[in-house]
Amino acid sequence: MPAVSSSHGVLAYAGKDHVHVFNSGFAYASRRLVTRDTMRPTGVILLTVDGEPFTVTIGGRRLCTNAVALSPNTRRDLDARGVGLVSINLVPSAKLFPAFRSIPAPGALVLERSAFRAFDDFLAALHVDGAAIVAAPARFAALVATAVQQFPTVSTDARWQLMLASLTQGGCSRSTLQTLADRLGLSYHRTSHLFSATLGITLKSYLAWQKQMPLYPLLLRGNASLTEIAHAAGLPDSAYLSRLYQRLYGQRPSFIHDSNLVQASYWDARYDPRPD
Repeated sequence: MPAVSSSHGVLAYAGKDHVHVFNSGFAYASRRLVTRDTMRPTGVILLTVDGEPFTVTIGGRRLCTNAVALSPNTRRDLDARGVGLVSINLVPSAKLFPAFRSIPAPGALVLERSAFRAFDDFLAALHVDGAAIVAAPARFAALVATAVQQFPTVSTDARWQLMLASLTQGGCSRSTLQTLADRLGLSYHRTSHLFSATLGITLKSYLAWQKQMPLYPLLLRGNASLTEIAHAAGLPDSAYLSRLYQRLYGQRPSFIHDSNLVQASYWDARYDPRPD
């Protein structure tokens, strides 16, 4: 398998991509990422291992950078061929997710890469087969917190915690939001607006993310057909699954399904993504 030497003393393998799954999101490490017209509901932080630049194009604006944060549902093109890139994705139920709504239009905020020097070895290890990553959930959470420190400051309505708890307990439906509106003493439409203003995504987008969640473990296990996976996730067929996955990640689901990825999962109750 071809390897690329990292200045941080770790070999970063170029043969396969790597995905690392955490309670509050995931990290995707690759040296060959090229995606077109993707849009995902996660908050995203893109960093390179050794400071090499990549390009991201949003709303006709082309950025050449080595560190950038993207707000949820930002439509973008990415070209990081030959670059040791790590894509940090924070899910909508994570505690720091609302901070991403402060990223100004068109949805990109260039970050100071030097602020992440303490994470250089962690980022390099995410590219390596079988790397022993000490305290990985804590490092992931600390990296996101370091990025958020560079975001514009915005206030967050404390009621978002109640909103997410209600959506989780109530099965994620429009009727659940009506129940929440009743609990808050607000109209349905005012509660919907509060949800969007606080989290930075609409209720519809949040519910769509919830519906997509069963896809990923099924794809990563690779022991079911794409049609079976689509049906298990409540999708009509494999063609719909392919279009959805292509729009979200710029790849066909067969890429992850056919073992082109090295997967690692880390779970730590201290880093539960749900608000306290």
